[in-house]
Amino acid sequence: MPSIRYSVASSLLAILLACSMGSAQTPVRKPICDSEGFLDFAQKAEQLRVKRLLSEADFAKAAREENTVVLDARGDGSFESLRVKGSKNLPYTSFSEKTLEEIIPNRSTRILIYCRNNILSSAPESEKSLKKDRHPYPDELGRDNVIKAPKVALNVPTYITLMVYGYENIWQLDAVVDPNNTPLEFESKWPDDPELDLESIIKSEVPK
Repeated sequence: MPSIRYSVASSLLAILLACSMGSAQTPVRKPICDSEGFLDFAQKAEQLRVKRLLSEADFAKAAREENTVVLDARGDGSFESLRVKGSKNLPYTSFSEKTLEEIIPNRSTRILIYCRNNILSSAPESEKSLKKDRHPYPDELGRDNVIKAPKVALNVPTYITLMVYGYENIWQLDAVVDPNNTPLEFESKWPDDPELDLESIIKSEVPK
């Protein structure tokens, strides 16, 4: 009897050891898409974002200060056609730890963000006939420049994703600006004029 009990105990011990080794060798699979984690960051981001909304005048002033990057997360075509002067472009779909570090290596850098929804869609009646003597408006730049529903405006995921990657000094433009009548300086290129030099900047008129 003792030998039988010993044999059974040995077998059970061997099974337990095998199970423990098997579980140790099976790594815990990380989620490919972590919506729960994103939503957690979204809540934290919103608590900060509502306290960091800038008027166009304050945004323009901050953009000229040191240790500040104006980040434009729109597609490169939209960026080349019309952008805040001096801004850096990284399309949102290209965000990653590596690409963000290439343009903003210091995570304490102040980041100013704006998106398509911050830009007046159409030329006012007083400016429609000018063309070439002014910046284009998004409605004149093709279908890639349509305004988004506020809940999915590009500033929203941009703010959250920057926080996911460790950036927290983020400030958002909280105004709809006319690129031809704003304290912000814009630069642009009419899409139907390939000869227009991007370095030829049309300065916005600053309201007195």
